[in-house]
Amino acid sequence: MNRNLDTNVIDSLAATAERDGSAPLPALTQADLCVLGAADKALLCQQTWDWWLGLGEQGRAETASKSLELLAFRKLIRPAHGSVPAVPVPELGMILAARSSPEPLVTCQVPGQDATRNPRFFGMTQQGTGLRVLVCEMLTGTPSGPGDSSELGTILSYAIVTPVWAATMLAAWARIAGDFAVGQPPTIDIYARDADGRLALDRYEIICDGEFSDVRRPATALPPQRLDEMLVAQLLTAALTGTAR
Repeated sequence: MNRNLDTNVIDSLAATAERDGSAPLPALTQADLCVLGAADKALLCQQTWDWWLGLGEQGRAETASKSLELLAFRKLIRPAHGSVPAVPVPELGMILAARSSPEPLVTCQVPGQDATRNPRFFGMTQQGTGLRVLVCEMLTGTPSGPGDSSELGTILSYAIVTPVWAATMLAAWARIAGDFAVGQPPTIDIYARDADGRLALDRYEIICDGEFSDVRRPATALPPQRLDEMLVAQLLTAALTGTAR
């Protein structure tokens, strides 16, 4: 994790997540994500980026000013003092750090369909302990301004979750998404560094069939596994923590 973050706050959030499975983080708007320089880090949120570029240069400048004012009002950034620049509070810093250098990065989609509002996860590892928690990001359908206006875009919700919680969410997502899949199954992609430091993709295709699912890993020669949702979650937990075989 980023050593510049307040370790006491981060440890407290991680401890809450480990106790309860998840802990809330501040919600952001699409404008916040862009102004803070996080919209195009590690994973590009295409809908957010398109919205931001569509504002035009003057619109972006005006929106950025409003976004920073509201972030300061919400006490999510500490204002500048003299030569000391404004900095995010630890809770916001955790989102930015996870989004900048996730390990692993997890995305999910139904082939041929818009993946914009599917959950994505940004892992945060600690030396010697491996993956402890992930930051979950979801682009909601909630406008950012009063009266259902989208002055600052759409709201993104965030939470810090354990690998088990993330895997449980992904298994449930695959079951629900399976109802909308046509032709190709829902897929969960886990990007992580291999032993040689190279970025590797571990893909899971999940075909739901009643209470069970056939889980296939196209990159391996392994036959599909027929598992119930709890076992799918266990398999994904092992994948997230790097213990899958």
